[in-house]
Amino acid sequence: MQDTSHLVCTQTGCPLSSTGECLEGFDDPHRCPHAKPRIGAPNVSTDEAPGDDDEAVAEAMADWLPLPGGYELTISEAGEITARSEAQVVMFAGEPDAGKTTLIATIYELLSSDLIGGFRFAGSETILAFERACFPSRIASGNVKPDTFRTRHPRPRFYHLCLRPESPAGPQKHLLLGDVSGETFRRASDDLAEAKKLHILRRVDAFILILDGDKLRNRKERQDALERATLILRSLVDAEVLLRHTLIQIVISKFDCFDPGDKNMTAFLTHLRSEFETKFATLFDRLVIYEIAARPGAEGFDFGHGVREVMGPWLQESDFQTQANYPAAAPLGQIRESDAFLWRRLQHANHA
Repeated sequence: MQDTSHLVCTQTGCPLSSTGECLEGFDDPHRCPHAKPRIGAPNVSTDEAPGDDDEAVAEAMADWLPLPGGYELTISEAGEITARSEAQVVMFAGEPDAGKTTLIATIYELLSSDLIGGFRFAGSETILAFERACFPSRIASGNVKPDTFRTRHPRPRFYHLCLRPESPAGPQKHLLLGDVSGETFRRASDDLAEAKKLHILRRVDAFILILDGDKLRNRKERQDALERATLILRSLVDAEVLLRHTLIQIVISKFDCFDPGDKNMTAFLTHLRSEFETKFATLFDRLVIYEIAARPGAEGFDFGHGVREVMGPWLQESDFQTQANYPAAAPLGQIRESDAFLWRRLQHANHA
């Protein structure tokens, strides 16, 4: 059994301190994003009165700067970022093994070595989570072929990226990439009550629905894969957790495994596009379909094929901002001073 005496869990009700077991189900509690190193000796008796040394340590720690743990952020932790910056929130959805975490890891690896949409990597509060997601695809992992750990947590967790523009004068941009287990979306597609629990989706700027390319190329599984994807989207619409202004991006993953000469496959992809456009295009301001190969194994595909195109709208400010038309002159008639002040502030922000 692993020694966990140097760890504490930030979640209420976690038995880590008493039994050594992880509430999130990790076999190795060190991998849990909620497990933090214990400050001070782990076995100090709480019955003893604090001495002068303890008070001195506590006083010194009061000035310490809190640092991010490096793993995925909870909803409340992500909320701290959106409270202090205009972060774009992007949620990834799909059936289990569709490639959600693989796409997130690929985005991180692309930004680590390249400029995308005029932006480059400038930091992250979840750097350890990104590295953990990328590790199974690296030579050091010993894997024969690239792999990705499956998402196990049922509640939304977020990866954070801070980007800076190529121009040094421009402002930084923050991205929060939401990841939820595929089983959560499967339950949401079967039960409207489960779909309503995903009310966090009302806050997202872009919703990414990923279809597993391996299943789409299989004639026995493709129709079921398409139906499951449309059920997810329909259930979230009926639950009123996806709003009209949300950017909907339908992503076909593992596109490198498709045979370009297969006319039946080409016809099915045409049918797939028609299904989404017919059923959902009128329900949202924008719905776009993409084809990607995040980690291609076939020739003719670069690493992250199509991923830059998916990211493009997230990095274009005008794609997300709602342009409001404020009156050119102050409202006439008897108005409160507070209303006049609000008009002046909005007018200034609209022309800034």
